[in-house]
Amino acid sequence: MKKLIFFISALLCSLSLYSADANPDAPLKLDPSVVHGELANGVKFYILKNDVPKNSALFYLNVAAGSVDENDDEQGLAHFVEHMAFNGSEHFDKNELVHTLQRLGVKFGADLNAQTGFENTTYNIQAQVSDETLKDVFLVLRDYAGGVKFDENETQKEKGVILEEAKKGFERRFYEKRATYLYPNSIFSRRFPIGQNEIIKGATGEQLKKFYARNYLPSAISIIVVGDVNVEQIKNLIKQNFSSLSAHGEKIPRDLSLRPFEGGLASTVEPELGTNVASVLYAGKYEPLRSYGALKNEWLQAYVSRLMELGYDAMNVNAKIPLKAYFGSDDLFKNRRLYSISANIFNFDANATLNSLFSAIKGVREHGFNNDDFDSVKAEFKHQVQADLLKNDTQSAQIGALLDFVQNGNVKLSKQDEHDLSLKALEEITLADVNKFFSQITDGARFTEIISAKDLGISQKDAELLYEKAVPFNFAASKLASKQLAGADLKEAEFKAQKGASGTEILEFKNGAKVILKPLKSEKNKIALAAVKKGGYAHFGKARGEILTALLNSGTIGELNEYEAGRLTSKFDYKLRFRMDDADCGFRGAGADLEAMAHELYARFSEPLIHASSLTKYKTDALSAIALRDETAEFKFGEQILKSLYSGDTARKQPLSADDVKSANLADLQRDADEIFSGAGNFIFVLSGDFEPVRAKQILAKYIGNLKSGTSSATPKTLMLNTSSGEIVQDYGDSDKSEVRMIFSNYELQNFDFADTYKFQALKSVLSNRIVEQIREARGQIYSAMVHSAYVREPQIAASLNVSFSTEPKDARAVAASVSEILKQIESSGAKDSELANFKKAQILSTKRAAQTNDFWLANITAHELYGYPLYDEKSYAASINAVKSADVQEAAQMLSGRLFTAILNPKSSEKR
Repeated sequence: MKKLIFFISALLCSLSLYSADANPDAPLKLDPSVVHGELANGVKFYILKNDVPKNSALFYLNVAAGSVDENDDEQGLAHFVEHMAFNGSEHFDKNELVHTLQRLGVKFGADLNAQTGFENTTYNIQAQVSDETLKDVFLVLRDYAGGVKFDENETQKEKGVILEEAKKGFERRFYEKRATYLYPNSIFSRRFPIGQNEIIKGATGEQLKKFYARNYLPSAISIIVVGDVNVEQIKNLIKQNFSSLSAHGEKIPRDLSLRPFEGGLASTVEPELGTNVASVLYAGKYEPLRSYGALKNEWLQAYVSRLMELGYDAMNVNAKIPLKAYFGSDDLFKNRRLYSISANIFNFDANATLNSLFSAIKGVREHGFNNDDFDSVKAEFKHQVQADLLKNDTQSAQIGALLDFVQNGNVKLSKQDEHDLSLKALEEITLADVNKFFSQITDGARFTEIISAKDLGISQKDAELLYEKAVPFNFAASKLASKQLAGADLKEAEFKAQKGASGTEILEFKNGAKVILKPLKSEKNKIALAAVKKGGYAHFGKARGEILTALLNSGTIGELNEYEAGRLTSKFDYKLRFRMDDADCGFRGAGADLEAMAHELYARFSEPLIHASSLTKYKTDALSAIALRDETAEFKFGEQILKSLYSGDTARKQPLSADDVKSANLADLQRDADEIFSGAGNFIFVLSGDFEPVRAKQILAKYIGNLKSGTSSATPKTLMLNTSSGEIVQDYGDSDKSEVRMIFSNYELQNFDFADTYKFQALKSVLSNRIVEQIREARGQIYSAMVHSAYVREPQIAASLNVSFSTEPKDARAVAASVSEILKQIESSGAKDSELANFKKAQILSTKRAAQTNDFWLANITAHELYGYPLYDEKSYAASINAVKSADVQEAAQMLSGRLFTAILNPKSSEKR
């Protein structure tokens, strides 16, 4: 199963069921594993034990208060209150909160965060579990709920940070435009969480305190804890910290209704989105997931989505334009379910896209979906339900499900009941039910939405005429010839096995293939598979590599077209994609069905055939996307940075152009594909996860052991780069803020020492924290700064440190100068002991958590085999991190000394807007 896995997995996380009663009105009951209750003052709590990863837990405080609770003169105060929770409270002075949690291994901005929405404000912490940590975590949460101080000086200082966050860019413009027609004249179209700048500028601590007292009521507070915890201990900590909370105000009732949904048309022009999309919208009744009938409706939606996808796959086999409709839904503020059928617009031809959408809608209403497709999808869904029963839920998935229950009433129930009633629903649902459900959805008012880079001139009258003239598609008439993947009759190949480091086992086959197995039980019934070789963008060039990647992921397998391949593989629980990055390329897959995934890998590796029809459709799609992309300020700015920063073989970095696409030819691309998959001996194969070793070896012997042999001793040609210092300043930015990118880079290093990787990680941590303290908190000149560091051996030895932020145009150079000065401080005197201690604890803990995932081991083992990086060992890694000294951080900064490239994109003038 491929594209729908994420959707179904998310669905199943919220669909646990308690009873096998098929009565549509049968209520769903909360998962009995969840310990829940309510304190005398109204504070609610939900606790769920999950020991993966060990000694780790997620702690959420949800307050049922948001921007809809603001008065007209308070717009933005709900969000402002959230910010002030970090600026001094009953038990923590300003910055003491961050420093306290950093000492416990919590990364500020990553593990400690908060979000304000229309109806809820959420605070969350991920931390190591210990008595000391738990004491501090609950004291922090308690202060969020009832102990925030609104010091007037801190209030005034925080305004700059909030106003920086409130920058008016295209995403915000787009969201606000859509609100005017998706939920017009409602409180949701007037109370955006970011608020009004003028109100924020004039806000006082006293105003914030009044909003806080009126809305942060005990009855509005829910505590959610998921992790490796002692449930009774958590219950006691909740009682100790939250029982004393009392109400200090009264919430004001608000009108949260939406006006009746009406048909019509809206055309939203937003060039910076870089996309053209047409959608047909229908409204349905909002129904939270509280009954068996609601569950059944979720599966009916899943059927429509998947059958629409397959119907277009069948229709597009020989098409030149890859038009494809997607079905989805959104719940609008617990008022309405909005269904959408959407497709991309190619070459600004909205008529063609709308005609296709209308033909699909009318076709399903008249002819229904395809019966064979329905049987295939039914088997696909049932297999997914069975596979998911054996998987363990992550802490983040479970906290998300419980948060959804608290905020929206969608019941989170046990995996076994989720499995049982989902299977029951799937057995009961017929093709006639799906067709009827689709007809009921599309019986109501129809709203057409056009989102484009320029006005496409479509009126409501035009859309109505197009619908009237649209000729219904007949998805039901599609037929699939009986075919199978190559490799069905393979025999197991012989191999030699030996023990490896870090709990791995190594298999070596006569065809040159080397497979490393890493058993990992922390992700139950999940495996990950990689087949990777050297040679990425640094060998092919980025544009050529992107075209190859797209075509090798077009959906075809050998001689099979997209529809044939999709039907054969969709019933299995896995996804397999070809990927390419700077240094390497190959397949990476994940799921539960190892044999099906290995079989597809064999078929695609053995015959990496690129279909002429795939190239034709790709060119249409890519040229349309490039035309839109090239007009965006973000792309223009990025392209100018590349041209100014890099020299040498810049094809490794240059983005795909229209000329690249037009000049791409089938023969050259096929030669590249054949070169990549010339022999198994060029690849490293890695299998990580919850597999049965004997059976896994049999599967690998059958498929990997029978791949074509061959090993190339030649090192792939590498396109070498250089970077230069300098500055560019442009004035065509779309936001009302200046966007600044500071790139410190050194591509002239001669020797690589992996230990320097830890030094650069420490440098990133120290620099990030000082930017927060000295620029964000002390001056309020930025909302946040993204800091990224890299130190690599392949494809060439290089070190880099990138800092990105937005700020007022008048402050852009001053903030950039401050960042440079901070780096010079580190270059001169290194890091403080407290900074290093915080970095070490956080880095060791975050890596320990990551090491309980398959993705971590795929990356780690691949890097070890291809580039000689060390295999992860918990004790050795901790020792290496703890060995980092102040002088090491100083040395890392010195490696980048004098190598700064700064790019500033200022807002375009009001005349140009």
